[in-house]
Amino acid sequence: MAYKYARGKIYRGDIYNEDDTQRNTYLDWDEDYIGMVTSGSTTLVVSGSNVGIGTNDPDYTLDVQGYISVGSAGTAYIINNNDTDTHIKLGGGGTPGVDGMVFTCGGKAMLTLDENGLDTVSIGTTGDATDFKVLTTNTDYTLYVSGGVDGVGICTSAPAVSLDIHYTGSGNPVNLSNDEGGGEVVYFGTSSAGLVAGGIYYLNTGGGWQSVDSATTGNGHNQLLGVSLGTKASNDGMLIKGYFDIETFYSGSFIKGAPMYIQSSSASRAATAGGYLSVAAPTAADSYVRVVGYGTDTANVIYFNPDSTYVEIG
Repeated sequence: MAYKYARGKIYRGDIYNEDDTQRNTYLDWDEDYIGMVTSGSTTLVVSGSNVGIGTNDPDYTLDVQGYISVGSAGTAYIINNNDTDTHIKLGGGGTPGVDGMVFTCGGKAMLTLDENGLDTVSIGTTGDATDFKVLTTNTDYTLYVSGGVDGVGICTSAPAVSLDIHYTGSGNPVNLSNDEGGGEVVYFGTSSAGLVAGGIYYLNTGGGWQSVDSATTGNGHNQLLGVSLGTKASNDGMLIKGYFDIETFYSGSFIKGAPMYIQSSSASRAATAGGYLSVAAPTAADSYVRVVGYGTDTANVIYFNPDSTYVEIG
């Protein structure tokens, strides 16, 4: 191929390769636009101040539509503005290995993804006090893992112990609606019919949830207790410890800070109708007394935490 050259500007249209018999590989010139066409498809374009790969109309300084391969073998790095201690490491030797990525900031490995036989996602490294937090609408520390004290905080950024839970903000129990609660919830157990949300039940020897009644032992005196969160334990769950707004299944006046007892009923209750709580302890003969929680400073909101002991009245 012979080339001709000229001094100064040359004005011409598209440039084709004379050795390309199909005439589908060329430089496509347009107003403020240069396109490199191979086999009839535009592969690379310069449009204004933007460069596009795999797109004819790039929206950014570099706009790539498709996969980008960095480093054909071994370790590859994507470095931020020549800041060598802030980068993304892809594969290669060492940690995390071939099938992995490390996000490093200021020389500290902040996030490591390792599929090389481990399938792990690690935040920080042993020896580095790296904190991790989850931000939500109302707080900057709904979940906070403190690398400095080896603690996990919920709604606190300064956990004092291994697990430190602060019931604040929208998660404060005072904001519960009627017959609503949360805490430790289980999804096991059956029932002979649909349960009632807010009712108090015990788990019988057959693995079924049944209404509590302190009139006689055997109806929740030393069994696992739960507050129903719906009509079916396996779907809606049973609260076995936590906070609950006991609007419906509560008898008598609510007293702040007072213990809560399983109520004694003079009439037998249906197995799935749900038992009641009361601030008044049972007094009838043959009934049992078992503390199952305490009142908070908000009407009908209780801390449900059943005691494992009971007293039977002679």
